Amino acid sequence: KTIEQSYLNNLVQKTSQGSSNAFAELAAAVYRRHYSYLFFMLHDDDKVIHCLKAVYVQVLHHVSFIGKPDLYMPWSCRICYHIC
Repeated sequence: KTIEQSYLNNLVQKTSQGSSNAFAELAAAVYRRHYSYLFFMLHDDDKVIHCLKAVYVQVLHHVSFIGKPDLYMPWSCRICYHIC
């Protein structure tokens, strides 16, 4: 299932403005993509879950620095890559 970019952009903007509800919805919306990406690299469910926690902490603390919400997915996947 493809997530509409405008939907993600809206969640990214609201999250960067401090909405915890938007952050929870954003994390839920992209969880499968991040999980799959990390599992491809780590091949271990426990390690993936551990990394996902660290990824979402970083996302929450740094999402306001994204210049364009369209870049959220590549930006967040880069965080995944650097954490694992």
